[in-house]
Amino acid sequence: MITVVILAAQLALPAQADVDAARAAEEKAFAAIDEQRWCDAAHRFLDANDIAPSVDLIYNAAQAADYAGDRKLALRLYADLVGAYPGSDRQEAVNQRMVELTGEVTKSGAGTACPERTTPEAPAATLPDDAPDANPDTAAVTGEGAPADSDTSGGGGMSFLPWVGVGVSAVAVLAGGAMVAAGGGQALLHSYAKGQIENAQATGSDVPDGAHDLQSGARAAWQTWGEATFFAGIGTAVIATLLVGAAATWGVVDLVLAE
Repeated sequence: MITVVILAAQLALPAQADVDAARAAEEKAFAAIDEQRWCDAAHRFLDANDIAPSVDLIYNAAQAADYAGDRKLALRLYADLVGAYPGSDRQEAVNQRMVELTGEVTKSGAGTACPERTTPEAPAATLPDDAPDANPDTAAVTGEGAPADSDTSGGGGMSFLPWVGVGVSAVAVLAGGAMVAAGGGQALLHSYAKGQIENAQATGSDVPDGAHDLQSGARAAWQTWGEATFFAGIGTAVIATLLVGAAATWGVVDLVLAE
């Protein structure tokens, strides 16, 4: 269960009209929270953020979307926060929640989408009398930017990069495993040969042919290259495994935000 902490954003704009408009939108957001209308709360926080950009307003909007069950919108807003306010005091909590949300998206999907945010305050453009009839399926031009939920980044063509990272990191995991097997195998061979020699001595029987040579060769191999290869392989496998997880998380977030 996520824990939501909604904080009032500090609004400080030189134009009193803008201050009033931002505060009014924020008040609507808190009123929506009181009624558990989480999607509406997220939209109203974004309205306020359009007027008075604030890390608290984006964070509140992301938390509200999170509570609404819209994982896609929540992830997008958390990512917007990280991009707009890198190193903020919310960075650690946001990073942790993004990892959790990515797991939830992978397991259960993007969640229940909130309705698209609208800005009823913006007047529709007035067409001249001789203009052709407007297409009823086309939104009126208001002169404002794209809606907050639309993706205009144009970065969809780069979405293959995290999966390349997953593939390369997975190969590195296999390479690390092979190094561990190669280096550790010398220690196993030494232990095996030593066991044969000690067993023969204990029973008074002949030492198997080649046991001494195997023991000596394995010891030399371990001391010259086996030990270094073994521990290098462990380090490679551990780091590559972490990179696989990071690249996969990046890929899932990229896919969700690109939808």
